[in-house]
Amino acid sequence: MPRSLAPPCSSTLSCLAQYKALQGLPVDADEALQEAAAAFAGHTVLSALFPWRFSKLDKAIKPLVADLDAAQKAEAKEVGREAAVEVVKASLDDGFAAYEPFAPAEEGADPDEYQFAPNQTYVVYPQIATSSPLVLDSVEEFKPAPPLRLGSDEYVAQLQEVYELGRKGSASRTREQTDTIAQVLIADRNLTVREAAQLFALLNAATWDASIAAYTEKYAQPSWRPITAIRVTQEAVDEVNWSRVYGGVHFRHAVTEGAKLGAAVAQAVIEAFEDKFGPALESGVHAAAAHSKWTRQLPAESFTTCCSETAAAPPQ
Repeated sequence: MPRSLAPPCSSTLSCLAQYKALQGLPVDADEALQEAAAAFAGHTVLSALFPWRFSKLDKAIKPLVADLDAAQKAEAKEVGREAAVEVVKASLDDGFAAYEPFAPAEEGADPDEYQFAPNQTYVVYPQIATSSPLVLDSVEEFKPAPPLRLGSDEYVAQLQEVYELGRKGSASRTREQTDTIAQVLIADRNLTVREAAQLFALLNAATWDASIAAYTEKYAQPSWRPITAIRVTQEAVDEVNWSRVYGGVHFRHAVTEGAKLGAAVAQAVIEAFEDKFGPALESGVHAAAAHSKWTRQLPAESFTTCCSETAAAPPQ
C-alpha cells in the first residue's frame, strides 16, 4: 500500500517534523518564526503523503506566514522542510507499505471468533500490526490479558453493559462518553509553541507505538466484538441497526486492558523519546509530565465509547 494512503501515521509524522523543526531554531527565536517553521514542516510532510492535496495545503499555509519578512519566511521554510524530509525518509522502511490482509472467521464459525459486521468487507490498516514502532525498539513486552471467557459471569455482565450503553435512548450513556479524547485533553490549555510541539510529538508517537502493540495482540487473539455477539437475536439486530454507537463500544475488559497497554507504552515512549528524536524543547519535559497527569485524571468510563461517525461506521 502506498505511503500516501496512510492517514493513521500522517499526523504523527507531521508532529514529529514540527518537533524537529523547532529543535533547529534558537530557544528564544521569535514565536512567529517558530510557528512558521512548524507550519512548513507539517505542510511538507502532508504534501509528501497526500500530493493531490498540495494546492489546498499551499493555500492553508499562506496566512500562517503572511506576517513574516522575506528572510524570516526563507529561514522558516528551510528549517521546516529539512526536518520534514528527515522524518519522512526515516519512515519509509517502517513496514507499513507492506499490506497484510486479515482474514476473519468464516460464516458458521464457533462463537467468539472474530467476524466481519454486515457490510464490512475488510479490516482497515491491518499492516499496523507488522509495522516498526517509531520510538521503541519493540512492542513485544506489552501484553494485555486475554479476552474474557465466553459465557462467564463477567462476560455476560459486560455484554449487557455494552447493550445498555449503545442502545437507542440509553439512560446510562454520558456526554463525556460521547466527546472525543482530544476535546478532553486540549480544553483550557495555554501552551507555548514549543510546549505544544513537544506535547503533540509525544502524544502522537506514543499513540502510534501503542497502536502497533494493540494491533499485534488484536490479531494474535482475534475475539469477536460485542456488536457481533449482540446481533444474535433479531430484536438486538434491529436495535443495533438503529444505533451507530454500537460500532465503537467495546467490552469494559478490553477497554481496561487497552488503557493499561497504552499507558505502559506511553511511559516507555516518554523515557526513550529524547534518545530517538533529540533533546526536549522544554527542560523538565513539561509536556510529557502534563500528558501523564491528564492520562491519570481520565476516568475509565471516558474510554468506553468512541461515538464519532468515523469510528462507528463500518469500513466501506
